[in-house]
Amino acid sequence: MINVVKILISVCLLLSNRINAQTYKASNDQSISNFSCYLGINSVIYFDDEYTADTLSSPVAQGGYYVYKFKRIPSISFETGMYFSHSFRNKISLWTGLNYVQRREMSEKNQVSYYDAGFENVTKSLYKYDNFEIPALLGLSFGNFKIKGGVMFPIVSFESRRLITDNGDNSKVTSEIYLIGSNSSWFYPCLHLNYDIMITRYVVSPFLSIDYTDYIYFPFFHIGALLTISKG
Repeated sequence: MINVVKILISVCLLLSNRINAQTYKASNDQSISNFSCYLGINSVIYFDDEYTADTLSSPVAQGGYYVYKFKRIPSISFETGMYFSHSFRNKISLWTGLNYVQRREMSEKNQVSYYDAGFENVTKSLYKYDNFEIPALLGLSFGNFKIKGGVMFPIVSFESRRLITDNGDNSKVTSEIYLIGSNSSWFYPCLHLNYDIMITRYVVSPFLSIDYTDYIYFPFFHIGALLTISKG
């Protein structure tokens, strides 16, 4: 009896998955609008092991300057947002929305680091960028697999820099707010790949994307999941 029940449940699940797949395929063949939200993480990609060098106004040296050298290290950042998309019958789609993306650049002290007096105990330097961005993407579907390319328009950017000492203390060196590309270009390119997975009435889409901003000078690698929460 138990085996029969297991067989019936398995058949029902297979039929349900097949119906969902057919329904989703049918939706891909129609002009349809979707609203989605997403959650992800990102990290800057370094292609070499060179050392950074920079000069900033000293917060404690009455307008003097200090110079240092740090080794770049990866740092994970958080991002979230919402997308509105419209898919056409020819498998082409348009995407826009509003995203919050945090980007972090971390550097650490090494054997060739050097400072002016008063900064010898600094072990790490952290750049942090909190951006609100509007995407403008063109998508192409290959079944459940999608490729999207286009640009991001930063509308508000909060930029800060901190120096972290060997005892864990940190001091803010700079903090700025920028509006509509005033700290960088008006837009920057991005490439986005995702695969759609049907779960009951919803679509979960794991994604991988990369972008390149001229104020960081290195590409950022993003992973996460997109959840389609309504269809129309």
